[in-house]
Amino acid sequence: MMMTGVTGSPKTITDEDVTLDLSFMEDSKLVLYNDDHNSFDRVIMALIVYCQISSAKAAEIAMKVHNEGKAVAKYGSRDKLEPIAKIFGELDLTCEIEDP
Repeated sequence: MMMTGVTGSPKTITDEDVTLDLSFMEDSKLVLYNDDHNSFDRVIMALIVYCQISSAKAAEIAMKVHNEGKAVAKYGSRDKLEPIAKIFGELDLTCEIEDP
């Protein structure tokens, strides 16, 4: 693959130049499930506030939950996800933590 740098000169990217961060695959997942009683706005607001994500990302997750029945709301260590899951439960949002 060829890329043009700032100066306009081409740069070749080799396999050695590409690294992927797959560490999230070792993290636990906070999975949010669809329900019949929470509005999109309520779910989106909870995702923004407690998962600390953008409104666009929160809307994307809410739509996936609605269409597919569930979606990963956040990746992280169980210790970091448990307080969020507890708050979601208090807000009557159905979720669970899945370990890798």
